[in-house]
Amino acid sequence: MGVKIDAHSKELTTANVDRLLANSAAIVDTFDNSLGRQALKDYSTSAGIPCLHVGLAADYSEIIWNEHYRVPSPANDRVCDYPLARNLVFLRVAVAGEVIVGFVATKEQQNLTCTIGDFAVRPLIRDLGLKSRTSRTALC
Repeated sequence: MGVKIDAHSKELTTANVDRLLANSAAIVDTFDNSLGRQALKDYSTSAGIPCLHVGLAADYSEIIWNEHYRVPSPANDRVCDYPLARNLVFLRVAVAGEVIVGFVATKEQQNLTCTIGDFAVRPLIRDLGLKSRTSRTALC
């Protein structure tokens, strides 16, 4: 598929996001804080770069492309300060990997939710601009 991954281990801010992500064809957001997520959302929107946001909280996760993504409130950034369940992390990574491969191969942008209680993976459904039907706590 000719895909090159360029990972950065640096603090991302609104001041350096354009430099760190210059020449990107797509972005995958796995931040655990609202400031980083907002910087990626804003940059990918202004630069026209597809951005997949992958977040989780307790027993729930979302894999959502930028167009449908809402950045969680900074008040809930501390929600990730707990030991994460490995099974939800593995499920989220596997599903996000499938979404990324599908995007690279076909340019299709799937928006999905995952729940650990039933190991369900479902399409994200928005209720005509109202709160998300799948909305729960802030995602990390």
